[in-house]
Amino acid sequence: DPRLLRHVLVTHQRLYTKEAIFERLGIVLGRGLFTSDGSFWKRQRALIQPAYAPKQLALYATAIEAHCQSLTERLDVYAARGEPFDIYPEFVRFTLDVVMETILGSQSQAIHQEVHQAISIIIDRMEASSLKQRLLDLFPLLRYIPVWQNFLGATKKGEPSYDAALQRFNAILYQIVAEKQQQLKNEASENAPHRDVLSILIKARDEAREGMSDEQLRDELAIAFVAGHETSAVALAWASVLLAKNQPAAETLQRELASVLQGAKPQLAHLERLPYTRAVVQEALRLYPPVWRLIRKVAEKDCVGGTEIPAGAVVVMIPYITQRLAAYWPQPDAFRPERFLDQEIDTAKDVLAYLPFGAGPRVCIGQQFALSEMMLALASVWQRFSLQLEPSTDLSIDAKLSLRPRYPLRVKARRTESGKS
Repeated sequence: DPRLLRHVLVTHQRLYTKEAIFERLGIVLGRGLFTSDGSFWKRQRALIQPAYAPKQLALYATAIEAHCQSLTERLDVYAARGEPFDIYPEFVRFTLDVVMETILGSQSQAIHQEVHQAISIIIDRMEASSLKQRLLDLFPLLRYIPVWQNFLGATKKGEPSYDAALQRFNAILYQIVAEKQQQLKNEASENAPHRDVLSILIKARDEAREGMSDEQLRDELAIAFVAGHETSAVALAWASVLLAKNQPAAETLQRELASVLQGAKPQLAHLERLPYTRAVVQEALRLYPPVWRLIRKVAEKDCVGGTEIPAGAVVVMIPYITQRLAAYWPQPDAFRPERFLDQEIDTAKDVLAYLPFGAGPRVCIGQQFALSEMMLALASVWQRFSLQLEPSTDLSIDAKLSLRPRYPLRVKARRTESGKS
């Protein structure tokens, strides 16, 4: 019920903390903006906010646009061969490259590959640990069965262990922080514009003129990396599948791109003139919200919708369900981007029936960055290609930390007239 979500996320949000998330994911994400509460969270939010200001997005756009070009060049190889391929890993690589350059300021492909290998192992284990914790919440006696502790956490043969992967991931983050700190010391101008989030975080100061420690920088980078990498890739993959299944929507999108872009490569300045492209992204986020559940721990007893909630209880909210409620969304399971072009969406937003980036004070700080990144990627791909879904493709969801596809999303890419030129 959206009214209950508003109670937890907006009007009484001080009673509902992120402690449950820290308990589950703190070993990887640390104590940063996503996992903290109270005065520390307010300090971090104030320090980080300038890194996602509109003027900064314009500086990041150059890197995003360049990686969009690399993405389409890879798809062009598949189109030339006429062979089916899994679209999801291509978007994973794209978002990884974007995050590495715009968040960490790294353009080293060798480092990108190392981080990708490490983070894949880490996320898999985080997902397994999250599933195990949910089962333990339901069946507490399982914790006394010795074999259970190792059941979901087994490392695959020939694969680096989780501990080794996390150690390497941390080492890379600390190394990048140290190198960036030295680079900033050597800069001739104190006022030079920064094209990565890390540079801004290093220079950020609170009211007491104190900055972040290396550990705090590491934690914020880990959160930004996981949040900005996996979620955007998942959203882009499902958006492309939805378009591949809906030819009228795909054709409407391509007509808009042809009319506005006139053959030019999509750039940040074009986005305000691409309302249908934005609507496609928004509708994909409605049907497949990458962050499909929100978790809070009750700090003080409360009453929600007539139900008493004791202190210490864990509250789980499911936007995946809320965003498909027929009371707010006519034809809730249908892919209809046009709903975001009319008044239908206003009521849904007002009552919190649409919250792909959360809501209230804890709304995602990078939502405009993510929306712009996804619009640029989608416009770049569908300007040059039409994607056709292979008939045998299984579209089952693997609902863990995000709504990953359970199986390969196999498509064929066919060049459009713009893609042939």
